Amino acid sequence: MIYKMRPTSLLFILACIWMSVMFFSCGSSKETTSRNAHSQKTVKPKLTSKKDIQRKYAAMMDVNPKSIKNIRLYAFVENWYGVPYKYGGSGQSGVDCSGLVQQLYRNVYGKHIPRSSLEQYNESKSFRRVKKLREGDLVFFKTSGKKISHVGVYLQNGYFVHASDQGVRLNHIKESYWKQCYKAGGRVY
Repeated sequence: MIYKMRPTSLLFILACIWMSVMFFSCGSSKETTSRNAHSQKTVKPKLTSKKDIQRKYAAMMDVNPKSIKNIRLYAFVENWYGVPYKYGGSGQSGVDCSGLVQQLYRNVYGKHIPRSSLEQYNESKSFRRVKKLREGDLVFFKTSGKKISHVGVYLQNGYFVHASDQGVRLNHIKESYWKQCYKAGGRVY
């Protein structure tokens, strides 16, 4: 017995095959990109010596290498630098801003702070003036709405570390976007 296929069934099957090819080719491309990005990330040697860390971050922040004294802080930044952003994440497979800050405070300063940026703001002693910021202070931003929605940790010379949609990175507080979103600094005692 020969089965005759209806033209609509044939079109449906062809459409499914076409969609599968398109889906898997995009998926393959993304996976390859992701795999390449991951392999580049794992190939990137992490700096381990004090001098290497001092040189790298001094150059990034345009400061004297001798001003990089808290090696534990900068080693933490080095270890997390480039980790992708993941809303609600708190690990090296993906982290959001408040998760990064919470991990940093736990690992560098041995302090437990709340999980959300708003709770971190409420638990710290806040101040408005950028000139008052010291290394390790929290920096709070209103990136959406009227509430605190983003947090980072101040380093020096206007630079702070944070988890952005581009991953964990350093930015300058006077860059136009961050300058307009800046709400306050916060100190945790």
